[in-house]
Amino acid sequence: QDDGSISLWNMIKKKPVMTVRQAHSPSSSSDIGAAASWVSAVTCLRGSDLIASGAGDGVIRLWSLEKDCTVLNPLSSIQAPGFVNALEIANSAKFILAGLGQEPRLARWARNKAARNGIMLHKLEMDT
Repeated sequence: QDDGSISLWNMIKKKPVMTVRQAHSPSSSSDIGAAASWVSAVTCLRGSDLIASGAGDGVIRLWSLEKDCTVLNPLSSIQAPGFVNALEIANSAKFILAGLGQEPRLARWARNKAARNGIMLHKLEMDT
């Protein structure tokens, strides 16, 4: 969403089950304004409670979904310079791959000149 919120949807009822407000919010020193809070990438590890989200704020946030699917608990965050335009968690849950860019993937609404277009591979260290 454009306000930095993340919602979990019920496909049968076609409405959100829960929403985390300002999951990604821009810092006051952000050069790109409101675009920093635009959530542009979300992924989950199939068969687990692990969810990742990314936005223009240059942060990948890891979340844990409660069993009743009504609460997302923050686990950690990973600094990722630029707009996070794509995310994928390895099936082993040992790595996360992020596609990063100077601009949002769907349009040129904002530009982070300090960022570089590319990919980032980050090792995840999860408690078992």
